[in-house]
Amino acid sequence: MSRRENNKKLPNCIVKSDQSDESYKHDVWFREQVTIGLIEADSPEAVRAKMKQRAKARAK
Repeated sequence: MSRRENNKKLPNCIVKSDQSDESYKHDVWFREQVTIGLIEADSPEAVRAKMKQRAKARAK
């Protein structure tokens, strides 16, 4: 199974048990952010674009 296929399952594996609503919402948000980060890490074009933006910002 590829990392992308695995990432799609992350939000579905959250089980709301005795967590407070705030804790549960944070858990969902955190897993979504990790998923987004992993997907972006799989995209070399996105990484190159961000590196170019950072280089331009440092050059100013």
